[in-house]
Amino acid sequence: MIEEHTIESKEQWLELRKQDVTASVAAALLELHPFVTPLQLWAEKSGKGAPVDDNPAMRRGRLIERLAIPLIEEARPDWTVEKANVYLRDHDHRLGGTPDFQVFTPSGLRGNVQFKSVEPYLFERTWKIDGQIVPPTWIGVQALVEAYLMGADFAMIGVCRVGYGIDFDLIDVPFTDGLIERLQIASEIFWSQVEHKEPPPPNFDRDADIVRQLHPKATIGKTVDLTGNNRVAALAEEDEAWAATEKQAKKKRDAIKAEVLHLLGDAEVGLINGQVAVTAKTIEKPPETKPRAGYSYRSVLFKKLGGAV
Repeated sequence: MIEEHTIESKEQWLELRKQDVTASVAAALLELHPFVTPLQLWAEKSGKGAPVDDNPAMRRGRLIERLAIPLIEEARPDWTVEKANVYLRDHDHRLGGTPDFQVFTPSGLRGNVQFKSVEPYLFERTWKIDGQIVPPTWIGVQALVEAYLMGADFAMIGVCRVGYGIDFDLIDVPFTDGLIERLQIASEIFWSQVEHKEPPPPNFDRDADIVRQLHPKATIGKTVDLTGNNRVAALAEEDEAWAATEKQAKKKRDAIKAEVLHLLGDAEVGLINGQVAVTAKTIEKPPETKPRAGYSYRSVLFKKLGGAV
């Protein structure tokens, strides 16, 4: 069952979103999102992690979105374009979304257009493959989830770049067989994990901050038996190797900076062909007079073992 809620205020909209995995992060359910992992999503929905904060890129997107209707109308003069202004949710699977725009073709087809504003340099690096525009997978998933919720006949992404001029492209997003069903199953599993307080496995390269948030304090005197867990020994070796690399890197960087100071002497700025190539300003730090607020963190130290782990 698909529910439709007219958006009446930002507060109401945010409350509606809390109960669902929304289209903008749905790809995280399949580990296809570059910015959100399953554990990060679980922490947010479990109340153990903060939702994504507003940022300059999101603000730019909101402001530039005002250009969307004229840009779409210019690209497709025979279409009718409307701001959607609804929050849609698949009640049974707890998937939701806020479509940007719905469009109607002369033949009576209804489409979903997900509007994105992308910095031009970032667009060239992340949206172009061999000269062709290929939207990031997570945005394609977003457009398709919204199209499903709308009951749309087709899905598109409208991508805008503002530089010296304004560039805009409408990109078709083909329907992917089985995608919605996979997301529905993944969402059911996800919400069961939230209900039973069972976090998904971490991606430690991406989830280090979340893991620290989930385990902020140690219980004094509590132990856990890790006998037979060979991963501990492997982690100890890996940590030692990275520590040595870190130490070597710091020593080399210190040497590089020392050579720069040798070249500059007491000069603050070094020029090459009249242009600033390097600076070495004197930074004065006044003594600290205000007490620093207390804080805590977990200190991880490996111990040398005499026998097998």
